Amino acid sequence: MKRLIAVIVILAVLGFGTSRAFDWWNFNVNTPIASTSHNVTFHVDPGESPAQIGSDLFDLHLIRSTIAFDMYTRLTDAGPKFQAGSFVLNTNMSLVQIVSALQHGRPDEKTITFPEGFPLRFQAALVDTSLREVAIAALRRAGFEVGDGSTEALAAAWLEVYRNADRWFELYQLAEKLVDLDDALAMWRHKHVLTVERIIGNKRGTGGSAGA
Repeated sequence: MKRLIAVIVILAVLGFGTSRAFDWWNFNVNTPIASTSHNVTFHVDPGESPAQIGSDLFDLHLIRSTIAFDMYTRLTDAGPKFQAGSFVLNTNMSLVQIVSALQHGRPDEKTITFPEGFPLRFQAALVDTSLREVAIAALRRAGFEVGDGSTEALAAAWLEVYRNADRWFELYQLAEKLVDLDDALAMWRHKHVLTVERIIGNKRGTGGSAGA
């Protein structure tokens, strides 16, 4: 009889513990931290660990528990799928929704719409400006003091990046991609000039005429 009572007590305790654990999991994983809507910009650096991401989310009051975040990302294997970039999250998002947004969002994406007939040279200038802003923002996030983005300050920052490429590898990769893009634009301009010369000639005036 005593053994039966002990078994019943143990089962009751286990059942109560399981119920409490389920309530804790559901509260931390599926319930938003707030019922009101408030956008919060959240940034994920390249190579940042899921544990650090969870800590940052907790500090911004976007999740209730770093333990629940760590368990959920491990169970769903979401950690390796997180994208680097800036995300607009909301306080009325659950942990599940936040994890999904960090995997399938559209970080650091800019869209530029040009009016019909907008000159190519002005399109290139706008794209260059946008890329410059993105590059400066990346340097600032890494801790570089670039002030107002003067040429001298940026040159000093990129020089430090190239001198310590292993330490600033992500920025080094960004710089190399920007150089590749600049080369591609230079090649496009060169081919454009050659095409124009073949069509209208290289003499003054259209089609070799005396011009105005």
